[in-house]
Amino acid sequence: MKKMTTFDTNDPRNIWVSPDSDSNGTDSGTGTYDNPFPGITDALKNATPGQSIILLPGVYSGNLTIEISGSENAPIYITAGETGKAIVDGGCWYFYDTSDLIVSGLTFKNARRGAVSVVGQCLRNRFYNMDFIDCGTGGKASCAFYFGGAGARFNIVENCNFLRSASSDNPAIEKLSTENAAVGLMISDGGDGAYLTNHIIRRNRFSGYDKAVILGAENDGDFESGHIV
Repeated sequence: MKKMTTFDTNDPRNIWVSPDSDSNGTDSGTGTYDNPFPGITDALKNATPGQSIILLPGVYSGNLTIEISGSENAPIYITAGETGKAIVDGGCWYFYDTSDLIVSGLTFKNARRGAVSVVGQCLRNRFYNMDFIDCGTGGKASCAFYFGGAGARFNIVENCNFLRSASSDNPAIEKLSTENAAVGLMISDGGDGAYLTNHIIRRNRFSGYDKAVILGAENDGDFESGHIV
């Protein structure tokens, strides 16, 4: 394998993942550069605050649930070894009650309903330099990047590209409704007295979506607080 120039391949704080690893044979992977884990789930089980999970080039398929957290002074990084070359094809990543994660350099494509869903009391997570290509093309209501649940605060999405091709599944603009619109990014209003507040959405590009960004509230925006777009 060609060595990365950005990351120290000998640093024990780096956990390596490759979709080309042998997960069915005797080599189950140890997370080193020379013997990477065959799947991201193994890396998540071994990651602690201050470490980096580095995804080598290739296609990572299927949905993924992420429930780990870093700390304010020692975040956990989930990043592509080479920007744009770690591709999540057709799957959605679900972040539940995570904090202090920094996710970068990944490409999500062909997620028909949604690519990233950040739910619950998610705090201080940052998502940047990511591409979302042809996500939300299923002909039903979809959201490429979604914040929901209750209590999330201080999350950032920046320098991301949301690019969606024209699709025959997408109804004409005059027929758009909440039942079929494709949304690039949405922040819901939360609920149960634990509203979503103080998110930063900046320097992103949206193309081909019916709605680029939606901030949701059932009570005329009374509980929308502190978001910066």
